[in-house]
Amino acid sequence: MVDVTLHEIPSSPNNVKVRIALNYKEIPFKRQPVRRKEGGAPDRDALIALSRQPFTPVLQHGDTVVFDSAAILRYLEANFPKSRPLFSTTYDTMKSIEEWELTARAEIAKPIGLMYRQAFSSSKDQAVLEKANALLHQASERIEKRLAEGAWLVGDAMTAADVIAGASLSLATLTPQRAGANPVSNFFLESLKLGEGRDRTREWIQRVIAWDPA
Repeated sequence: MVDVTLHEIPSSPNNVKVRIALNYKEIPFKRQPVRRKEGGAPDRDALIALSRQPFTPVLQHGDTVVFDSAAILRYLEANFPKSRPLFSTTYDTMKSIEEWELTARAEIAKPIGLMYRQAFSSSKDQAVLEKANALLHQASERIEKRLAEGAWLVGDAMTAADVIAGASLSLATLTPQRAGANPVSNFFLESLKLGEGRDRTREWIQRVIAWDPA
């Protein structure tokens, strides 16, 4: 019996992170997309009633409710000990994973945020779009260099570092099939690019998001 439910807005990178983690750990789960109001805006009332806050993803495991993608990844690691690990029992390795997590939040999140604001803007600012692409190209430089040394950001297997950074960067490598009919995803498909010299990064992103067949 499945007692794990993911309340999600499917295309959001934070929701993608959690789906990757659940699939990688082979934890069965039910997906519960947030309902839309007339006009298309998310109806967040149910999220607030469930978790006392309006953001996705929200994980419901039996009677336990957890929000924030980073917190959910840690919850899965601690409460499904027989699943494939995304963190480490080694102090130095954990520090490395968390350093990459901070990099993703500080350096990758900024251009993604700029692009999201443009996606929902009534008039697009070409200068902002160019700035977002330049910042993303710069932020991915460290990842490209790291991948020249190994297949993953930390160690020799996928970790939370790859999940967190890869899910966000996947917005710069969307395909028409993955974007589907979602207008925001199609805006990213047309507007956000990694730039030249990021072949290793592109290949790595595909390996990470392969765990999200949705």
